[in-house]
Amino acid sequence: MEFALFACVLNLVVWIFVSYLYFIKLRIPFYHPISIYLAYHFLGFILRPYYIFKNDGSDLWHRIGILPDEWDLIYSGFVSCIALLSFTILPLIYKGNYKCYQKIAPFKLEIIKEKYFNIIMITFFSLGMYGTYQAYGGAGISSVYAHEIEIISSGGQQLKGVSGYVTALAEFIPVTLILIMLVKGVRSVLFIALLVLFIALRMWIGSQRLSFVVVLLALVVYLVILSRRRFPPLRFFIVGILFLSIFDFIGSDRLAFRKILAGEDTFSVLYDSYQRQRSSDGLSSDFKEFDVTTVVYKIVPSETGFNYGTQYLRLFIWPIPRQIWHDKPIFTDIIDINRFGNFWALTMSSHGDYYSNFGIVSLVLIMFLVSILLQKLYKNAAKMKSAGSIVSYIVVMIYMKTIFRDGGVTIFYFLIFSFIPVIITLLICKPKLMFIGAKR
Repeated sequence: MEFALFACVLNLVVWIFVSYLYFIKLRIPFYHPISIYLAYHFLGFILRPYYIFKNDGSDLWHRIGILPDEWDLIYSGFVSCIALLSFTILPLIYKGNYKCYQKIAPFKLEIIKEKYFNIIMITFFSLGMYGTYQAYGGAGISSVYAHEIEIISSGGQQLKGVSGYVTALAEFIPVTLILIMLVKGVRSVLFIALLVLFIALRMWIGSQRLSFVVVLLALVVYLVILSRRRFPPLRFFIVGILFLSIFDFIGSDRLAFRKILAGEDTFSVLYDSYQRQRSSDGLSSDFKEFDVTTVVYKIVPSETGFNYGTQYLRLFIWPIPRQIWHDKPIFTDIIDINRFGNFWALTMSSHGDYYSNFGIVSLVLIMFLVSILLQKLYKNAAKMKSAGSIVSYIVVMIYMKTIFRDGGVTIFYFLIFSFIPVIITLLICKPKLMFIGAKR
């Protein structure tokens, strides 16, 4: 596995160069899209190959049933570097003097029609709780879900007995909490109480851990903006590592907290199990991007052919209710990688997804376009001309991990449902952007 270490060092060298350019020279804040991508790339394409080298392989390759050779590791290391440069350096070359990296000024949202805002928040929070109940309310101690999950041949999951549109209502809760935070303030008793209850609920459920992470990320970003900092203070990083550890612990056993509270297992027993399963991965168990993409590059296109962008046709099929189209396909991809290995419940990442279209050409092009789009959103937010621009960026920002990690069209699922409360709040309540302290 020495060539995994080569991939790690190669990416680390390029990553340090890019980080120096953006953090030291251009002085971007940590909530800029480039910062978030650099954090993701470090976890998935620097830390992961290091642990593959340290552990003499990846257990994920044995699960998939495909073992990469030395050339695959070298090629994957180079391709991930190309993706990194496409996302970070190409936009600079394209724009030349493209420099809108100023911090976002401290702000809050002022609602004139507070009664309408409260009604909207209560409505969407209630819908979110209803969707959560439908998805998880009847789950027992041995099951995360309250409904049956059907596994289809392509590796996807299909709900049985409940509509996906109903369970998707749960996505209203995170964005509702964020809107309450921006209007009521981070010290609001209502916001703090709802946040604590929501985190406790998600730990109990065990599924969709991302939902409490995005709210905490929004909270940290807002606190940093209010403090006029570029980066969170050290204590925030310590708390972040604590929650990342909890995130990783739940990932080893989604029913961990439920088992502890039910008295079925003790914490020490579950922790010993966690140590056996995940301790050797150093909190990188949920960021096995290098592991998956290396295998994807090995079989695409040599064995599968290219996707030619057909996976994005799912955007047009997804909204059609299954009551109208009973045999509606879950995926529209030309290629089915599950024919070549066990990729069930795994994401290809943005690297693998973009590569599957036309190879390196499509990877470079789409990484570049996504970077330009995200930086444009940040530029509009930093100008702070409207409440809509800043709220839109925060909502997109908290799901950037999904953009990078999942690839494909999954991100539209989260963004569409998240923007429904935002759009209604903007249209009905017409919040004003109020600066805290002196404007820049």
